[in-house]
Amino acid sequence: MRPFSGEAYLRYLAVGTPSGDPIRMGALGGHLSSNCRLYRWIFWIFWICGIAGVFAVTVAGVRNQRAQTALQNQLDTIERNCKNPPTITVNPTPVTVQETKRPPSTAKLDFTFLPLSPREGDVKEISEPIVDGIVTVRFTAKNIGAAQANNGQIWIQVCDACKFAEMPEGATAPPGDPLTRRKVFEHLHRGVYFEPTLLKIIPASGLTAFNLAFKYACDECPPLDNQRPQKLRVNLRTQ
Repeated sequence: MRPFSGEAYLRYLAVGTPSGDPIRMGALGGHLSSNCRLYRWIFWIFWICGIAGVFAVTVAGVRNQRAQTALQNQLDTIERNCKNPPTITVNPTPVTVQETKRPPSTAKLDFTFLPLSPREGDVKEISEPIVDGIVTVRFTAKNIGAAQANNGQIWIQVCDACKFAEMPEGATAPPGDPLTRRKVFEHLHRGVYFEPTLLKIIPASGLTAFNLAFKYACDECPPLDNQRPQKLRVNLRTQ
């Protein structure tokens, strides 16, 4: 006998089963009950899969929408910047340039005996005879500085064992200082010598040499240095 298919078997049970045949009715009921459970499982599987698919599609859509929104915001920002570019303010750091101040030019006097040596070389030491107890010398000073000397004066000082035989021309004696003579001048140009000054000095008996000390001051001269005067040396010789 040829076996029934599922559908034919149901038809056989439904059509060919007399209402009084309990065996066939039970088989039909069991078959339908088994199919209903299977259909419910299939339904729930498809329903869960559908819900999961919908959820996945929704999440993907939300992410895609956020990405598109962010991209659109960036494009809008670029478009606004292109139409109305932002104003960039640059505050450069100020550069302070300190101007180097040159020191003011000064006048400097250099004292020397006369006559000068060849090529106008300074003479810082000479030998002179004693005539009638008096030694006679001439001196001058040259402005070797970079500025003209104005409103100045010079001081001439003999040794402690000496004294002036007479007042030098144009000089005065400071009060209470017999060893010093002072001369004033209005100006002395750069590279120019003073007019020579004649000095007559009486050295103490027994001296073989003595020094003359010179100091100066003017408007353009460096500060007066009392501790380091310029010195010229006179060596004494007999006739």
